Amino acid sequence: MWYARTILVVAGSLLGFSLVACGSETPAEMQPPPPAVETGLLVVNGSAQAPPPGATSRIIGTAAPPIGAPSTMLVGLYSFHVSSNADCSGPFVTVFSSGGSPAVKDFVTNPELFRAEDAPTGMYPCVAMRISDVLEFQSATSSGACVAGVTYRGDIYRAGGEDVPFLDLTLTVIPATGSDAAPSDDQIYVFFSTNASAAVALGFAPNQVVTLSTALVVPDAVTFYWDVSNAVVDNTTACVLEPEAPALFR
Repeated sequence: MWYARTILVVAGSLLGFSLVACGSETPAEMQPPPPAVETGLLVVNGSAQAPPPGATSRIIGTAAPPIGAPSTMLVGLYSFHVSSNADCSGPFVTVFSSGGSPAVKDFVTNPELFRAEDAPTGMYPCVAMRISDVLEFQSATSSGACVAGVTYRGDIYRAGGEDVPFLDLTLTVIPATGSDAAPSDDQIYVFFSTNASAAVALGFAPNQVVTLSTALVVPDAVTFYWDVSNAVVDNTTACVLEPEAPALFR
């Protein structure tokens, strides 16, 4: 269900006469209040399953055939932002912030990532999610370097791993650090846009921009899909996770 709260502001007059003399300004205490901002409930869920038709293909090419799905996949969410501009230019409105440490959720359990009770209503053709680029997972199957039940950590935005560096909301480069052997959290942004090519033209890296099928509408309930149904890879020296490109769908 979707919910919305609307505040109605009514401005009145005294017997139809203005209280302002010709050529004078209205005293500050008599100015009408600014228009109320309509707010609504925004719920964002997470899923490790394949999204509805329209998702993009795998971002990272597999070095070896996948062996199956993970039994857990922990993702840290730092913040969630929306923009009225399809090219993902500012200003952005921050709808959710974890307050420093990431809010860690297991996508395999289809969790609720957050709910914003007072998100500003409207249509937003660009959504930005700031997440940890370090994924923690366990393999559901034992094979070679992968042992079921053992926790592994992978770095999806690692040093030397991208031809085009990722940018933050201010178009500032996010340095890529770490490796799968020694993961380092770079707090990357993933952008979802109804005009992905315009966002890339603005400067965002192609690998951090995902096509948004329709604009996010507040109030709304959406799911952040990150398909790992066949993403655990045994490359003989390490157990790694290579998820499909993320997607945001109703």
